[in-house]
Amino acid sequence: SDHYCIVRTIRDNVVCTIPYVYYFTEANTVLLRIGPKDCRTPLPAAFVPSIIIALIVGLGLIMLFIW
Repeated sequence: SDHYCIVRTIRDNVVCTIPYVYYFTEANTVLLRIGPKDCRTPLPAAFVPSIIIALIVGLGLIMLFIW
């Protein structure tokens, strides 16, 4: 049976994820298949709230100009 796992590392604001699969062969050895490494830089914490606030202010200005 296959065992699906991931390794996640965080260094200098970069998050890397490496998936791998290991399983046991009939000769009682472990076979390991390592997937491609996927590294990303997460968004700053204030990014989403600032977008929401900007949308609210923008909609307020549009409503004010229409009025």
